[in-house]
Amino acid sequence: MPNGRPPGNIPDLRIWDGDIEVATHIGPTFWSMEYRLNYGQPEVPRPGAGTIWGFNFSRTFRGIEYAQWVRVYGPQGAHNPDDFGQLLFE
Repeated sequence: MPNGRPPGNIPDLRIWDGDIEVATHIGPTFWSMEYRLNYGQPEVPRPGAGTIWGFNFSRTFRGIEYAQWVRVYGPQGAHNPDDFGQLLFE
């Protein structure tokens, strides 16, 4: 989100229905997830070389197990963009 705000054509990100694909796998000792965000949507322009995106994900398993890619603390938990990791596009 440029400047920490959603694009002007999305008043509320909770209602955005993006063009994505998700695949998951549960193995005997691990789990994996693949997430594809298709570029070219008005809300998701194709990033150029050198573009940096803040990124994080979290997983809660039956209220027992909690994992994050980048550990984020505080009242917003995994929803605090200032603490996200970074994806650098080449």
